[in-house]
Amino acid sequence: MNVLELARWPVGGIRTYFRYVFGNVLFRKHFLTFVVPGSRLLPLLQQHLPDDSYRYVATRDSTVRMFAATAIQLAGGRFSLVHSHGFTAGAIAAPLCILFRVPHIMTAHDVFQPGQFPGLQGRIKKRVLERLFRKVDVIHTVTEDGRENLLEYLPSLDRSRIHTILHGIDVAEFSGAPAQDFRRTTAGLGEHDFLIGFFGRFMAQKGFRYLVEAMDILINRRHLPRRPVVITFGDGGYSREEYAAIKQRRLGDYFVKLPHTDDMPGSVKGVDLVAMPSLWEACGLLAMEALVAGTPIIGTSCIGLREVLAGSPARIIPPADAGALADAIELEMATPRNHEFLAWAPHAATRFAPDRPVGEVLDLYRLVAGGKGLT
Repeated sequence: MNVLELARWPVGGIRTYFRYVFGNVLFRKHFLTFVVPGSRLLPLLQQHLPDDSYRYVATRDSTVRMFAATAIQLAGGRFSLVHSHGFTAGAIAAPLCILFRVPHIMTAHDVFQPGQFPGLQGRIKKRVLERLFRKVDVIHTVTEDGRENLLEYLPSLDRSRIHTILHGIDVAEFSGAPAQDFRRTTAGLGEHDFLIGFFGRFMAQKGFRYLVEAMDILINRRHLPRRPVVITFGDGGYSREEYAAIKQRRLGDYFVKLPHTDDMPGSVKGVDLVAMPSLWEACGLLAMEALVAGTPIIGTSCIGLREVLAGSPARIIPPADAGALADAIELEMATPRNHEFLAWAPHAATRFAPDRPVGEVLDLYRLVAGGKGLT
């Protein structure tokens, strides 16, 4: 198949999706053309998807430019289908796919939130999205939570055209990687410190402020079994503001900011606990990675994440609850459960193995490209 892939805002989950899905050997027999903002995604694609059958079209970071680039590709080539990633990319591709009579799959990599469509302008935007998405042949959601969220906010969509394929990860990478020794390589860390890894972006969605508040609560408690230290990775987002707030709370000795890491498997294995205090997720790939690595994780019961953590040994707390997060961290320090997570890791590896979702995505491609649709 010859497929046009389109991503307007390739952050977080979309970047990981591209790496895990399109980097899989099952995709290597197909021809993919990626239309992406050059500054955002092109370097990652060239690093992780170096296949000769993949072609890249870099655009400026502009919705208008991406619309034009997509139109040029569809006018000049014969594509089996278009696969758009994210709501904006889906809105760009929908009218063009109708114009050029090309089948269209959209993957919803995010979920809608209360208050996202305020006022008259918001209602108009919501109505426009609903009309555009009704023209998409198949909408693919990465969790059942995502499917229900989409139908809640855009109820006129055809349920039969919404198809859920739970995401997967490179389980071999996370199962077999050696752990990073942060205590040896990072100044200021002691042998008996309890290392808490925060791997999310510094955005409200990822709930970092509640982790800071939880640490403030913990440090003011006496007789902690170990000294808790949070390790974060990379800059971007609101990292400057978040670390200024940490300094203001006088918690600087309990947070360590390290550069961005390309060794996620080793980093996840190198901490004693992964903290994922998200307010919402479309899927929660980090949770899959931690569970496959056998690293203890605390996550919230927010949309998307709860579906990934269900049935696992993870401690699940309410979103936006710093007190519950502090209690859960203290419990993990007092009674570590590494053996439980290591014992559950093979089950996680089976559940989140990449060949299943990749095979299902390819089956979906064949159905849509063949004009059969979903039944």
